[in-house]
Formats: sequence, structure tokens, C-alpha cells
Amino acid sequence: ICMPCGKVQAMLGWKMPPMFSREAVALSFAFKGLTSDSNKALYKELVHERKAVVGVNGGLLDKIDGGMAVLMVEGRLTDEPADLARIVQDSFYAYLEHGINDVEMEDARQEELAAYHNVFNRWDLVQDALVDAEIQGDWQWAFARKVLVENVTYEEMMAAARSWLTPDSQ
Repeated sequence: ICMPCGKVQAMLGWKMPPMFSREAVALSFAFKGLTSDSNKALYKELVHERKAVVGVNGGLLDKIDGGMAVLMVEGRLTDEPADLARIVQDSFYAYLEHGINDVEMEDARQEELAAYHNVFNRWDLVQDALVDAEIQGDWQWAFARKVLVENVTYEEMMAAARSWLTPDSQ
């Protein structure tokens, strides 16, 4: 689908496991470790080094029965969306094949742990976290996820990424 918006964009998406699972937490760190901001490997390679695209950003949509990992790429007005998607796919899958930098994934973990620290030290934020978790189906998830965040391993992160972020689940 193409919509006129003054820029060219392509979006890629992959199915995710149910949010109340260790695998979903592991996958989130692998995905964030590769895509979450302008300091991550995919952005550096495609925007700064190769200058193949203008921007790359990723996001996760966690849901009870499975969600979606979304990768958005922005190009120049002369680019074709299908070409942008192909460029990003090739680099993305190459990183999965060779392994995502463990430092990048650990940064993603530390960001989430810092957010937990902030939430659990302010009553109004604890309340919001509990309400959000209850809306998703279980108030305990607000606390249970933190334990998974602290304990999930690099090997689990890579295994989840290689299992879920495949062309078959795209």
C-alpha cells in the first residue's frame, strides 16, 4: 500500500511469541539491541556507513496471544519502498546469522531495568504499571517480567531472534 506523505517508507513486521513468556522478553532485547535507536548497529550501517536509507527504527507490539516486531525504514523521495525493504532485510538477516552484539542487547536490558527502578520508586508509576498489566490480563506481569529481564541470557536472546525473526514469520 502506498500513501502520499512527502517521504518514502517501508515497514517490515514479524510475529512474536505471547507477551507472558521468557521467549518474548528474550526476543525483545535482541530486537531492541539491533534496532532501537540511532546508536544501534543496523542504523549505523545503513544510515551512516552505507548511506542506503535515511532512517531505521524498530518497535514491539506485545500482546497476550502474540504480538509483532516492526521495523520501519525511511528513504529518499526517489527510493522505491520495495527496494528499501530489501536493503533492510538483507542487513537485518545478516546480523541474525552472525549474531547481534551482546553489548547492544545488554544496553537494552539495562534501559528496561532502569525503567523498572523508576517505576518501582514512585507510587503513581507503580499504579500505572499494575493497571497496564491487568489490562493485558494479569497484574502480576508487572513484577514477573522484571525477574525475566534480570535473568534472560544472551543465548536465549539469540535463539529467540533466530526462531521468530525469520522470513517465514514476516
